[in-house]
Amino acid sequence: MALGHDLAYLSNSPNFPPTHFADAFESAFEISMKRIFSFFWKAKRFFNMGSERRLRRDISEIRGFIREIITSRRKVVSSSTSGTDHHHYHASDFLSGLMNDPEGKFDVDEFLIDSSINFLLAAQDTVITALTWYFWSVLKNPDVEDRIVKEVKEKKSSNIRDMIYTHASICESLRLHPPVPFGGREATEDDVLPDGTKVKKGMAVFYHIYAMGRSPELWGSDWPEFRPERWLKRSEENGGEWTFVARDSFTYPVFHGGPRICLGKEIAFTHIKSVVAAVLGRFHFVLAPVMEEHREPVFFSNSTLNMTNGFLVKVVDRM
Repeated sequence: MALGHDLAYLSNSPNFPPTHFADAFESAFEISMKRIFSFFWKAKRFFNMGSERRLRRDISEIRGFIREIITSRRKVVSSSTSGTDHHHYHASDFLSGLMNDPEGKFDVDEFLIDSSINFLLAAQDTVITALTWYFWSVLKNPDVEDRIVKEVKEKKSSNIRDMIYTHASICESLRLHPPVPFGGREATEDDVLPDGTKVKKGMAVFYHIYAMGRSPELWGSDWPEFRPERWLKRSEENGGEWTFVARDSFTYPVFHGGPRICLGKEIAFTHIKSVVAAVLGRFHFVLAPVMEEHREPVFFSNSTLNMTNGFLVKVVDRM
């Protein structure tokens, strides 16, 4: 979705080729996050030593890899169009979308590379984490799984936007297990919050997304229940079919809110629903015995809500 290129994230096996880009990206992200807890990273960067030396090498690997994709894509298109025609990239990935700008104002290497890295940073760990917890939640609620599978099979030949119950179940999973459990902003000017709290310019305001999704005040006494129906209502106009009822982004800040709301929100839902339809339509998961010992194996790693020891399951074919 980002580069129109298989980044081979799953090929970390001796039987597969090395995944230089994926390894460099993971390493650069981890080192960057650890700067928060380090007092010496600026000195290490100045002397080009230790983790900062590795970070510089990783960034060079990342940017060089994306630059090669851009260069090779331009060569392919240039050979198939005349000099007077606007170059058009037929792929539907994010990078091609930027390069297809009719005015060409985005078609600058550094801008394209920076934008691609931003997209990868926003979509990589968050979507993976969301999917992990989603399958965990569904596995723990067989009745919900049955309804999702039924909907997937009914809507198989139509647009995934019509999968209303599945969409609600994703929202419910994100409520209980937001991929990014904390958020924060810095005030650019003096302000007063709705409850009367005064915020001065330059002050940082943090909010706990994970706790908000489990607040009885916001979600009622049944907040611990995984209940997609809380996002739905029956529509009399459509013969009693479900319609989705969204919550405002300040009650449900999983994608943040206001002018800084996540630009990739719709892409994320489309991505998750596509995977859910492909996987649950064909497979069923059975928890590994070691996982049964944990009611909810939460582990905060870097900036995302990861699962302790991963999501260990046995995959069973439904067919």
